[in-house]
Amino acid sequence: MLQYFSESKVAESAKYSPEDFLFRWKKLERIIEKESLDGLLIITGLDGAEHINTSFLFNWLFLGLSGSSIYANRYLDPIYSEMIVFIGTKENFIFVTP
Repeated sequence: MLQYFSESKVAESAKYSPEDFLFRWKKLERIIEKESLDGLLIITGLDGAEHINTSFLFNWLFLGLSGSSIYANRYLDPIYSEMIVFIGTKENFIFVTP
C-alpha cells in the first residue's frame, strides 16, 4: 500500500503555503458556524486513538494533502504527533506536546 504513494504526490504538499492553511482553517470555521456547532476538536496521536478520520483532517488542514495522498499518515515534525486543536467560531486553540 505504501508503494502506491509516489514521490510526486508527496511533493504536492511542498507547495502548501500559510495562506492555504488559513483558507482551509477559515473554511472549517464557516462550516462550524453554518452547522450551529460550538466547535471542532481535533486530537492526534494516542489521545485520539489514531482515529483515521482525524488523521485525514489533520493531513488536509496542516499538510495541505488531498485526494489519494491524504491517506499517508505523516506529521510536520515528531513534536506534532500529539496535538489538540480546537476550532470554534469565537476562539481557537492549539496545544502541542512540549
